[in-house]
Amino acid sequence: MSTASFYLEAAASQWYYRLEKNQGAPTWPQFVDAINRRFGPPLRSNPLGELTHLRHTTTVDEYQEKFLLLLARCEGVTEAQQIAIFTAGLQQPLSIDVELQKPKTLEAQINANTRVL
Repeated sequence: MSTASFYLEAAASQWYYRLEKNQGAPTWPQFVDAINRRFGPPLRSNPLGELTHLRHTTTVDEYQEKFLLLLARCEGVTEAQQIAIFTAGLQQPLSIDVELQKPKTLEAQINANTRVL
């Protein structure tokens, strides 16, 4: 646990110092829970809802990065669903170009984006 706390910076470092001072050194599960409550997404968060409403509005790279960040917070999303959600968020005509390539994995889908650009 002390190794992880060594890498905390700024507000996270101060937060941990206060936590350890007030409650003692937490176990790893306690630390993970506490840091997620303090710095993670809001408890009311709906990552799957956010993922399905994400749209490509700037660069494809930025869209891919946001998509993958949200996807990492989702559970139980199949590969086929990931591909469908990713494609649905792309701007036209890019989404059609990617669909025509019929990628079988999300990685292939992301690589298809760079080939059609």
